[in-house]
Amino acid sequence: MVEVQNGTKSILLVDDDHSWLVYVSILLKHPALSLISTTSPAHAMNVMANFMPDVLVTDTNMPTISGIQLLLDTRKLYPTLPVVVFFSGLLDSPITERDVLAMGATKVLPKWEAETLQAELCSLLGLAPQ
Repeated sequence: MVEVQNGTKSILLVDDDHSWLVYVSILLKHPALSLISTTSPAHAMNVMANFMPDVLVTDTNMPTISGIQLLLDTRKLYPTLPVVVFFSGLLDSPITERDVLAMGATKVLPKWEAETLQAELCSLLGLAPQ
């Protein structure tokens, strides 16, 4: 888990690739943002049970619990929480970005456009990008 506490808006970042979490954490450096990241969707659900972030950001392709299942579980328990999904496509699945939005994602970003994440989150949270 990578945890950066410094801002007023909190982001819970979930991806099974630890190096990707570190990379995205660097991209999201902003004085008004606090980051909590985990490689486990189950851990993310535990975090949300004890602390509600302002935004959940998740990958789709993860072992055990997919980002899609995390999105669906989050929608059931926390229907108003903004959820941004990094969409890299689902292996052996016909699910599209449009489907992910219909499932309740607030925003879907292609994973290869990670550099736009800070601007997207700042816009969502009403912050000026850095």
